Amino acid sequence: MDTLRCYSVYMERGKRFSIRFPLDLLETLKQFAQEDARSINGEMIWILGEYAKQRKGGKHHAQSIQVSPVSEHHH
Repeated sequence: MDTLRCYSVYMERGKRFSIRFPLDLLETLKQFAQEDARSINGEMIWILGEYAKQRKGGKHHAQSIQVSPVSEHHH
């Protein structure tokens, strides 16, 4: 199964909802997504997933989050 198909199957199992972002934050996220070759949705899911892993790992303060761009990691 190719990566696109895996992503599509995974996303079909997700829940859709709307979220309102401050425009400056949205522009920053769009820039990050472009740099990381992801859609804005994919970038936000990746960022939130990284944050969730860190929270589960015992880091409970939002200020302590350490997220590296995809260019420093392999998928």
